[in-house]
Amino acid sequence: MSNNHRLTEREKINILRDLGKGMTQSDIGVKYGCNHSSVSRLNRRFQQSGSIQNKKSTGRKRTFNDQDVLDMKNIALNNSCKTIDDIRRKYEEYYTKRFNNSTVRRILKEAGLKYRRKAQKWSRF
Repeated sequence: MSNNHRLTEREKINILRDLGKGMTQSDIGVKYGCNHSSVSRLNRRFQQSGSIQNKKSTGRKRTFNDQDVLDMKNIALNNSCKTIDDIRRKYEEYYTKRFNNSTVRRILKEAGLKYRRKAQKWSRF
């Protein structure tokens, strides 16, 4: 087992049990395939907060909410919009919010919809 895997909730509970039985952090680390410092951090977190859950990590806030996803999905399904750009323009006609084409593409992908790209125009030189 590699030394860089995430511990499951079951493993964390068993680690705390083993600490209660008197096993050393190093022995527990070897047993569960993690570093002794991971065992120490888990024990400290449990003593301080009473929880074995990882903290929610932060990230960039989304520019769209669930209602935007539903509205965009309805526009894509109920109108004759063929491309991402058409869907974005139609959305901007109905609502005041503006989105980038890549955001619209991501919204539709997360909603489980497929989209079409505009055909490339060829020109003669």
